[in-house]
Amino acid sequence: MRLRAYLVDDEPLAIARLTRLLDDSGRVEVIGSATDPEEAVEALTLSPPDVCFLDIHMPAVSGLDIARVI
Repeated sequence: MRLRAYLVDDEPLAIARLTRLLDDSGRVEVIGSATDPEEAVEALTLSPPDVCFLDIHMPAVSGLDIARVI
């Protein structure tokens, strides 16, 4: 069984790189991603993944803030 992951980062290239690494592992399915914290909170609330990768150094809202909300 593959883990379902959601990625949150303000840098699209970082999301692309992490998606590629996770896909290559064969153990993780990336079910979604967001560069906008509000979009991420909505998606994570509607369909919680098994694991979430959160960037903790984003300009307005950190990944830690998102973790507190969800």
